[in-house]
Amino acid sequence: MFARFSNLGLSSQIFVGLIGGIIFGFILVLLSSFNDTLANFITTYIIGAFDIIKKLFVNALKMVVVPLVLVSLICGTCR
Repeated sequence: MFARFSNLGLSSQIFVGLIGGIIFGFILVLLSSFNDTLANFITTYIIGAFDIIKKLFVNALKMVVVPLVLVSLICGTCR
């Protein structure tokens, strides 16, 4: 399955991931509307796990962007 997915172009992979995320979100909303216990589980654990992933991703972007901007400013002033 992954071999077939890796043969797709980058834009196709992004589109497949986007559609998969939308479907996953709709499934979570539908499941949480049926049962309060399931809704509490979804908000506590699943959304909490995505919150951790979100924070890691944003912090990784900050770690990359700040040194790149600093080096660009230094190289721009040296020329």
